[in-house]
Amino acid sequence: MARALLFQSSLPTKFWGESVLTATYLINRLPTPLLHWKSPFEVLHQKPPDYTHLKVFGCLCYASNNSPHKGKFDQRASKCVFLRYSSYKKAYRVMDLDTNTMFDSRDVMFHEITYPFQSTPQKQILSHFRYQLLILILIESPTSTPTPTDSLNSSPTVPVSPNIYPSASSSSCIPDSFSLAHICFVSQCSSMQEPKTYLQANKDARWVAAMQEELQALDRNGTWELTSLPPTKRAIGSWWVFKLKIHPDGSIARYKARLVAKGYNQTEGVDYFDSFSSVAKSVTVRILMSIAAAKSWPLFQLDINNAFLHGHLDEEVYMDPLEGYTTAQPGQDILRDASMLDARPTSISFNLNNEEGALLHCPDRYRRLVGRLLYLGFTRPDLSFPVQQLSQFMQHPRTSHWDAALHVLRYLKGTCTLGLFFPSQSSLHLSAYSDAAWASCPDSRRSITGFCISFGTSLISWKTKKQTMVSRSSAEAEYRSMGSTVCELLWISYLLSDFLIPMQQPISFWCDNRAALHITANPVFHERTKHLDIDCHLVRDQYKRGFILPSHIRGLDQPAISSLRLTIPASLAYCPS
Repeated sequence: MARALLFQSSLPTKFWGESVLTATYLINRLPTPLLHWKSPFEVLHQKPPDYTHLKVFGCLCYASNNSPHKGKFDQRASKCVFLRYSSYKKAYRVMDLDTNTMFDSRDVMFHEITYPFQSTPQKQILSHFRYQLLILILIESPTSTPTPTDSLNSSPTVPVSPNIYPSASSSSCIPDSFSLAHICFVSQCSSMQEPKTYLQANKDARWVAAMQEELQALDRNGTWELTSLPPTKRAIGSWWVFKLKIHPDGSIARYKARLVAKGYNQTEGVDYFDSFSSVAKSVTVRILMSIAAAKSWPLFQLDINNAFLHGHLDEEVYMDPLEGYTTAQPGQDILRDASMLDARPTSISFNLNNEEGALLHCPDRYRRLVGRLLYLGFTRPDLSFPVQQLSQFMQHPRTSHWDAALHVLRYLKGTCTLGLFFPSQSSLHLSAYSDAAWASCPDSRRSITGFCISFGTSLISWKTKKQTMVSRSSAEAEYRSMGSTVCELLWISYLLSDFLIPMQQPISFWCDNRAALHITANPVFHERTKHLDIDCHLVRDQYKRGFILPSHIRGLDQPAISSLRLTIPASLAYCPS
C-alpha cells in the first residue's frame, strides 16, 4: 500500500516514511477477515473507527497561516502537500511547498483531485462511476456497428488520460469537444445506479420487485425452512447483491437482486467438507458444436433462472433471518402440525355446546391447538369469535369441539394471507363499533359482547367475550356491549394522553341496535332499565360529557360483527390486508 500511495501521488522516494505511516494508519482502520471483519482499531478501542477525516495522500491542500507576525494583507493560508496524519493529535502533517517545512495543522482545506508533484496535468476528469459504466457498455457493444457521428459537432475526439481520479464534487467536467450524442449517452449511464444496501434498494419499487422475485424463487425451490438455532450450531449472515443487466444499446434489461450467504464465515472441516461447482468442459461444448454442424442440427441457447438453487446441499447450514423476508402465511406451521396443509378452505360458522360428542382421550392436543390459535388471533380479529368459542371447553373437550377446531383450520387455510394493515396516511382519531349476540350460548343463554376500535384507519383493539349475566332483551345485550366498549375507549384515551397525542372528541361510536341508542340518549327509558348494572350506565354518562357520539349503522355494514361470526362481513371482505 505504501508503494501504491507514492506512485499515485508522484511524490519523491524520500517521502517513503510518510507513505508507510499513512499506510499503517489506514490498515489499522480497515476490516479484516482475520478479526471477523473488524478493524484492529475497533478491536483495540471497542468502537468503530471514524472515516470522515480521511484524505487523499499527496494531494494539494491549504493550511491556515497562524503566524503572529502576519499583516492584514498577508496570505491567510500556505500552499502545501498532504503527507500523513499526526501521530499525537487530531491534525494533518503537511509540507509547505514554498519553504519545504513540515508542520501539523488542524485547519486545512484539501483539493483531493490535484497533486502538486504530478507532472502531467489532469485536464479531463470524469467520475469513476461514469467511466466504469462507459467501459462496460462499450465492451458489450458489437464491434461491427459503426461509431455514430454528430453532424453538429465534428471535432476530433479528445483522448482521455489513463490516470482517472474520482471527482470530489457531484458534477463532472465534460469537455465541449464531446459530441451531443456522447454527452447524452454518458448522462444516461450515470443515472443507472446500483444500490449497495437493502435500505437503499427498498426506496425504489423496481428493486423491491426484484427482491420479491428472488425470494419467491427461493421459496419455490424449498431453499430453506424456518427453525430454531440449535445450541451447538452457529448461524451465518446474508446480504443482498444488486446488479443492473444492460442491453448492448445501453438500455436496462433487468433489475437483478441476488441473496447470498456469507459463506466466508464458515470453517472448512466443520461447516463444510468440499467445495465444488459442476461446469461444462469446453471440449464437450466444441464436440457438440462440431457434431451439430456436420449433421446440420439447429443449436439453441438457453438460460436457467436461479440455476444454483437446483443443487443438493448435504450439510446443514443455518442462516440468520434476512432483511426484507417475511412469512407470507403465518398460520402455515399450525396447519402443518395438524396435517391439514391440503385441507379445503371453508367459511361456514358453527355452534358448540357441552353435551355433544365423547370426551377426547388426549385433551392436551386440543389445548395446545387452541393456544396457538389464540396467539395467532393477536393479528387476526376475524379469529376472535372462534377462539372464544373453543376456549370455553378447555377443561373437558369433546370430539365435537375438536372437529370445530379443525373447521377453524380449514377456514385458516383460505385466509392465511390476511392480517393487520397500518397505513402511513392515516388520521389520528378514534372510532368504535359495538355489537352483541343475544342469548347465543346454548348452555347458559348468556350473550356475547363484541367490539372493535380503530385509530384512524388502523384497527388497534377488538374483543369477543361472554357477558357475566343473562340479558332479557337484545337491547339490553347491546347496551352492555356498549358499556364494555366505552371502558376500553376510556383506557385508550388515557394512554394517548400519556403519549401527548391530542384526541378529537366526541368519539364516533357505532351500534346497529336503535333501542340501545335510545337508552343512551333518552333518560325517559330510565324506569325500564333499572335492572341494568350501574356500570352499564357509564355509556349514558360519557355521552352527556361529550366523550362519545353514538350513531346507528346497518347490521350488514357492522365491522364488529366479525367478533361474533367466523365469516368476514361484507364491510371487510373488500379490504383484506
